[in-house]
Amino acid sequence: MTKRNILITGGDGMLASHLKEEFAQTHNNNVYCLNKSECDITNIHSISQVVDKHHIDLIINTAAYTAVDMAETEKEIANKINHLALNHIAEVAKRDDIEVIHISTDYVFSGEGSIPYRETDPTSPVSVYGKTKVDGEIALLKNHTKSIIIRTSWLYDACHANFFTTMVRLGREKDKISVVNDQFGTPTYVKDLALTIVSISNKLDTATTEKYGIYHFSNEGETTWCDFAHEIFKNNGITCAIHPVSTEQFVRPAQRPKYAVLDKTKIKFTFGIKIPEWKSSLLNCIEQFNLNIRN
Repeated sequence: MTKRNILITGGDGMLASHLKEEFAQTHNNNVYCLNKSECDITNIHSISQVVDKHHIDLIINTAAYTAVDMAETEKEIANKINHLALNHIAEVAKRDDIEVIHISTDYVFSGEGSIPYRETDPTSPVSVYGKTKVDGEIALLKNHTKSIIIRTSWLYDACHANFFTTMVRLGREKDKISVVNDQFGTPTYVKDLALTIVSISNKLDTATTEKYGIYHFSNEGETTWCDFAHEIFKNNGITCAIHPVSTEQFVRPAQRPKYAVLDKTKIKFTFGIKIPEWKSSLLNCIEQFNLNIRN
């Protein structure tokens, strides 16, 4: 495979850091993992300058406004990053015939269903965050056909701020915590997502038009936030009690999808992706977490 120059936006984020690490194992890419100050996706001149300077062959956009609750009041900022910036990425990518991989979310769905969502199911977001992500998907696909969008859910890892690390911290600090027990989805270990993105990117040289478009990826299986917390505690030896609460009891500014399980058939069939079950990936994360502590 010809050596490629890859731009990863959102360089300070959880997914970007794992992508950088996984691409480093392949030894056939020059990877530019850049933060906002180095590549501002809301500024088309910033994107263009980076692409021109490094002769970029592939853009992986992980940059996003992800503060779901704050988005309800910071609508303009969320829209600028999650939606309007995709017009800029698309314009620069189309100009230079660059393929794009963009990361989206399960929040594009209403959560009113009861079977895993397919890529062809209609979107119906119930939050500002979800709407801006839908609008970003539309903008990218409308303006640059050589794009792949990967919707994912409930991302966590062993070292960044996320549900896993928060639960471990709270479980060790408190005797009892409350966790929502009526929202269903699938935890996704970020390392698994990063490996999938690297695998897909390595197959783009032979990609046909049919392979572009929207895909779903999360770990296999489904659970609730409450049961996810139980698994985290059980496998970390944490004895803190968990009190299950309903969404209505745990009031937050932004509405969450009640059911957000994603159907992964398309990504498995199209790219030959093998997806681990969420409990086994959680054990891998815990192993990495304990390794980080020892080091």
